[in-house]
Amino acid sequence: MKKIIAICLLAALIVPVAALAAEVEVSADLLSAYLSRGETCNNEPVFQPDVAITMPYGFDFEIWATMDLTDNEKSCAPNTKGRWSEFDFILGWNAILPEDFPIGLRVFSTYYTYPQDTEDDDYDAGVEISGNCILNPTLTVIHECDKSGDIRFDFAVSHEFDLSDVLESLSLELGAETTFGTKKWMRQYDIVDEDDNVLEKADAGFTDIQVSASLGYSLTDDWSISLVGGYGWLLDDARDAAKDAGDKKAYGWGGVSTSYAF
Repeated sequence: MKKIIAICLLAALIVPVAALAAEVEVSADLLSAYLSRGETCNNEPVFQPDVAITMPYGFDFEIWATMDLTDNEKSCAPNTKGRWSEFDFILGWNAILPEDFPIGLRVFSTYYTYPQDTEDDDYDAGVEISGNCILNPTLTVIHECDKSGDIRFDFAVSHEFDLSDVLESLSLELGAETTFGTKKWMRQYDIVDEDDNVLEKADAGFTDIQVSASLGYSLTDDWSISLVGGYGWLLDDARDAAKDAGDKKAYGWGGVSTSYAF
């Protein structure tokens, strides 16, 4: 509870600064499932709102949340219909570089809090390097400060297609991403027995591949709506751990997203 209060106070301090923000974007997603790095956190419908604030001097602040819309025993927060199961608070800074500079640089920190089980609260810090070129490649190096205490690498590519020839204000974005974990970070995929004795250690390696698509339509200059969907596959030790636990090794999702910027 003290952590949540501290975060709310931080948000209260940031809100006045947001009045000077270049942009505030509010979005809401209604999805058939919630996947994180290929793992199914909930295989039933979820509601996921987000508020992203762009502030002066390259700073940004974001609050993301997820709520289960059904009572699902297999959810990461079992049987919590209509209650928030996760809040992510993200504070970042983007390096102010020339417009034609070939790369972008961002540093950030994320605090994860789980209202239904606050003992799982976690935080991390990371550096994101993006390429201003075709496929918009991004490499994110993340140090998980609380749980594993080690590092993972996220790789992503994406491309947006202008479909205004088909329908004005229509666009399609395709993306793919994967995660590579160091051996220490991969300990969460160790196969254990009922007494948590390690039967098979996970090695450093890739955990998953996810592909996604978003078909977006701009209703106005500020308001848009999208049909979204994707599919994720677990790989190697992450796949073996899911198989041992009786979980699915691959899963798809879809839904609708809307956003408003001001």
